[in-house]
Amino acid sequence: MTPLFRTTYSRKGILTLDKPKPPEKACPEGPSSIFDIAKKHNLARITILDDEMIGFKKALDACKDLGLELIFGVRFNICNNRSTEDKKSSAHKINVFAMNDDGCRELMKLFSAANSESDGFLDYSFLSARKTDNLSVVIPFYDSFIHRNNFYLQECVPELNSLRPTFFLENNLLPIDETLRRKTIKFAAENKFKTHETKTIYYENREDIAAFCTYKIITNRQMGKHQSLEKPELSGFCSSEFCIESYLENV
Repeated sequence: MTPLFRTTYSRKGILTLDKPKPPEKACPEGPSSIFDIAKKHNLARITILDDEMIGFKKALDACKDLGLELIFGVRFNICNNRSTEDKKSSAHKINVFAMNDDGCRELMKLFSAANSESDGFLDYSFLSARKTDNLSVVIPFYDSFIHRNNFYLQECVPELNSLRPTFFLENNLLPIDETLRRKTIKFAAENKFKTHETKTIYYENREDIAAFCTYKIITNRQMGKHQSLEKPELSGFCSSEFCIESYLENV
C-alpha cells in the first residue's frame, strides 16, 4: 500500500513541505510536515499527489537533503474533448506521475500546456500524444470516470488503450467505498489493467480531523453558505481515515 500525501500547496491537505526542525525549535501545535512524518516512521520514499506544480521544487530539495526518494504526481482534469465549451460535462480526474528527472520535465510541460491552452484540462488524445515511459498514468479511486459515471450520472468515455493506466484502490470507510472498489476492480480485470492499493493522506492523525475540516471550511468558503465544524458542508468527506495513523494500521 502506498501513502499519497496531499499538501497545503494545492489547498487539499494540511501537511506542509517544511524540513524537520530540531526538538527545541519544534512547535507541537503547529502543522505537521510530510518530512517530520517520514522521519518519525522511517519512510524512505515520499509520494506526493497535488493539483499544482508549485510545491515540486521545495519537495525535491527537501528530499535531496534528507536522502529520500520522491515520486511527484499531479491530478489533472480530463474530459472527452478539451476544445469544447461543455468539457465539464464529461470531466473527471486522472493522475500523472513523473518517474525520473526527464519525467519531471515532461510533467511540467504537460501542466503548463493544460493550464495555458484549456483552463487546466487534458483530454485522452492530448495526453496519449505526450505520454512516454517517463510518465505513469493512474486512474484515481475518487473522482475517476468510474466514480463520476456511477455516482454523479455523468457520461465520461475514457480512451485508455494507449495509456495502459494503473487503477488506484482505497478504503477510507466512506459509504461509497465498497461499491466503488467493486466496480473499479471489475473494470480493471475486464480490461487487463493493473490495480494498486493506496491511502490518501490529508493530515497526520485521526485527531487532526477538526483542524482539517476548519482548513477546508476556510479555503472553500462561499458567499451565502454557512459552514461550521458541526455542519462543514464538505462534499464527499465524512471520514477520519485519511491519515498516516490509519495507513500504518493497515500495513
